[in-house]
Amino acid sequence: MVEDKKNNKNLSKEKLFKDFKPRSKVQLETVKEIKAAIKNIGTELPQKIISYQGIAREAGEYYLLIDAKKDLVPIVDYLKEKSFNFQKMLNELKAVFELLEEVDLEKKKLYFKDGLNASNFWIDLKTEKIYLLPQIFVELKDNYGEYDFGDHLNEYFRPPEIIAGEDWQDKSYVFNLAAVFYYFFSSKKIFNDKDTAKVLNKIQSEKIMDINRLVPELSKEVNQLFKQMLQKKPEQRPDYGTIIKKMQSIDSEQKNNFVLKSFKEKDTQNTKKMIAKKNKKDNIKLFFRLNWKSIAFFVILGAAILYGAGSGPPANVTEETTAEEVVGYFYHGIASKNISLINQASDIDLGNMQRIITESHVIESMQAAYGGQEGEEDEDQSVYSLEDFEFTEISAADDRYLFQVNYIFSFRDQDGFYSFEHEDRVVVERVNRIWNIVNIEGDFKEMIEGNFPWRE
Repeated sequence: MVEDKKNNKNLSKEKLFKDFKPRSKVQLETVKEIKAAIKNIGTELPQKIISYQGIAREAGEYYLLIDAKKDLVPIVDYLKEKSFNFQKMLNELKAVFELLEEVDLEKKKLYFKDGLNASNFWIDLKTEKIYLLPQIFVELKDNYGEYDFGDHLNEYFRPPEIIAGEDWQDKSYVFNLAAVFYYFFSSKKIFNDKDTAKVLNKIQSEKIMDINRLVPELSKEVNQLFKQMLQKKPEQRPDYGTIIKKMQSIDSEQKNNFVLKSFKEKDTQNTKKMIAKKNKKDNIKLFFRLNWKSIAFFVILGAAILYGAGSGPPANVTEETTAEEVVGYFYHGIASKNISLINQASDIDLGNMQRIITESHVIESMQAAYGGQEGEEDEDQSVYSLEDFEFTEISAADDRYLFQVNYIFSFRDQDGFYSFEHEDRVVVERVNRIWNIVNIEGDFKEMIEGNFPWRE
């Protein structure tokens, strides 16, 4: 069969062992593995997939036989130096989605055993068409060819559910392919750390920067499509058909007919600062997420040591403090994440809110210490905030007050920003001649019990 293929004028030859030539025994074992892989994958593949037909040996050298003559190079190497028409690249992305829709799930797993990555994508220098190289041949070229794919491999493009141990499904390939083309379009991966363990954690937990922040020329329709494809939950991502239909409508827009700069041209100081700033914030949140229990322990321990070493916290609540002022101190303590002030003004168990307040205080303190550059304006990154606070007296007696309290409680996590109108009923009693909150009912009580409205 190989001899017949060699006589076909459409076949090209690629030297199998280029930069590194192993011992003859290893060569024979590798050749045997490649022949088995070609037989397993097949030689009649979809047009978009690079198809190897066999192995030939000439003058002591082994050659891979490739169907049709193409001048192929890794697309990342090309994009580092060359600009590219965006509409053309968008058409190539659509063509790959059409391929994924055409090929069944088991064939996808056969060609790309652990998903797609940047090294699977090769460009024909003559036609500027993009082709996909099955993973077995990527590994071969990485081991024995002239290419070093480095961090172009799987971890940077892996969907959250695959990191969590689930099997590959079609919606996984949607995220996977979107992450790869995010890189091709912007020159930056969805997360850019060198530490792959951090990358895998961030893919599961942190927000991905909108691609139009890195490529401002992108239309809002393209940006929105990428946001949908890169949703963390598979069920929130569109399917292949929906994506292809959306891309067909995007294709007709003239505003997509612009030139994408090369990776080198995109690598500006502004882009570096933007990425560095986001990495710093993400790393702070990731550090706390992984270590919050021990951090909270030392924060509380440190506060206890300081309290014990001195004369105690400032006397905000004294015999002269009114019941109304005590209510104000309590909610100010919540807003400012000040456990000491909350404890002075109340005699209630904070329950689940103790962790929220402590965690928020540490995160925001670390953000303040390590966030943006000095003098640089920064978006509000408060974990939660309490605004539009007001209260009215419902009833009063010599040693007991009842107040109604209204405020806006806002909360932020990696999935979004939430805002709620809260109402509480607060009982304040005089204990040992000092006013103290002894009971609270309403929305804050619900959060104390762990019923957080943003989780509903």
